[in-house]
Amino acid sequence: AVDNEADVINLSLGSYSDDPAMRAAIAYASSHNVVVVAASGNCGDGTGDECIGISPGTVAYPAAYPDVIAVGATTQSDQRASFSSYGSELDVSAPGYAIPPSTSWSETHPTSLYSGYLYGTSFASPQVASLVALVKSVRPSSSIADITALIDASATKIGIMNGLMYSDTVGHGIINVHSAVVFAGILNATGSATPQLLQAGSYQSERT
Repeated sequence: AVDNEADVINLSLGSYSDDPAMRAAIAYASSHNVVVVAASGNCGDGTGDECIGISPGTVAYPAAYPDVIAVGATTQSDQRASFSSYGSELDVSAPGYAIPPSTSWSETHPTSLYSGYLYGTSFASPQVASLVALVKSVRPSSSIADITALIDASATKIGIMNGLMYSDTVGHGIINVHSAVVFAGILNATGSATPQLLQAGSYQSERT
């Protein structure tokens, strides 16, 4: 994907072991300023065959790598989906619970449906990847750090964060597409350099 000039890569996949090949691929993408977004994993409650032997909440690789935007899933009531993996590696969250499938998806993936809807961080992650693409369309010269800061800083803080800027259950909050795109435009208009999230304590209160 990098060699074919992709600007953003979504990875709705993961493993709970640090794979050298995957780590090298992520490093290669980062060195070419390609933004990688990945699902945090579905071991939030420790159930499921893929979670055997894994501590509940463990964030999967490649989402756990520092250069990847790790995405958790939320419900319609702005709660962390019970299956959504969480931890200090998490960046942001997006809807990933009872997502209505497209007609084309229904036709090609009939066994992936549960009661006619889609569940999983795999469906939250591409929403964030789409937001990355929107930000890059407004601010093409953005670095990975620039885009990550924009998306994290513009996320909507929700009640379960208890007034904190960061929570290891939902990251910096739920993505806010409008705010992120507006912020990108303002930075362009003002000629501002890369935005930064200021550290003010541990990652629970605010994370760089």
